[in-house]
Amino acid sequence: MKRETKLEELKNINLFSNLTTEELIEIAQKIQIKSLIKGQVVIYPEDTNETFYAILKGKVKITKTDFSGKEIILAIHQSGDFFGELSVIDGRTCPATAHAVESSTIALIARDDFQHIIHNQTKVLNNLLFLMCSRLRDAWNVVEMLNFDNASKRIKMFLLISANKYGINNGDGITIKMKLTHQDIAEMTGVTRETVTRILNIWKKNKDLLILDNKYIHLKNDFLKTL
Repeated sequence: MKRETKLEELKNINLFSNLTTEELIEIAQKIQIKSLIKGQVVIYPEDTNETFYAILKGKVKITKTDFSGKEIILAIHQSGDFFGELSVIDGRTCPATAHAVESSTIALIARDDFQHIIHNQTKVLNNLLFLMCSRLRDAWNVVEMLNFDNASKRIKMFLLISANKYGINNGDGITIKMKLTHQDIAEMTGVTRETVTRILNIWKKNKDLLILDNKYIHLKNDFLKTL
């Protein structure tokens, strides 16, 4: 990968978005680029995971298997996102699996190099603190969502969380700029895929939301007002 391309893609990572060219060059010297095919595992639960991962292109799903063998989606990350930061900070393993949902390109930074970056680049440290606070708030919202005993409320709460994280406001509502399958939504809300399909079809019929040609979900303003 050419240096100019690498710097441009690093600039798109939300952790590095406000860095100067010189600061990005320092980080670029410490990364390795890895290409993934669809379905390829990035992290296994037993991995020591002393690596920080930033998604330059594509999508990665973080999952965990519960006691019954059911796969639960903990998070879905796409271009511009990062993961693995907790393990490179505290050195503990990550009890989850990360695998590519589609062909992806990721940047890897070893733990010692990442520690050097956050200790020497104040902007990166401040960005990391801000983004980790945002993820903590998202986690609180997920806990609230999972406490709903009503499937419609769970799915709506999930869509609102996704809109807050990946949404683009275009006047008549918010478009979630992430492709979410019915199965993805089911696994992240703890309901069945059939239930997700039924509820989304009701909302589409009522024109509360639209499924766009690129599979993004557009939430209408009235839908956003109440839970």
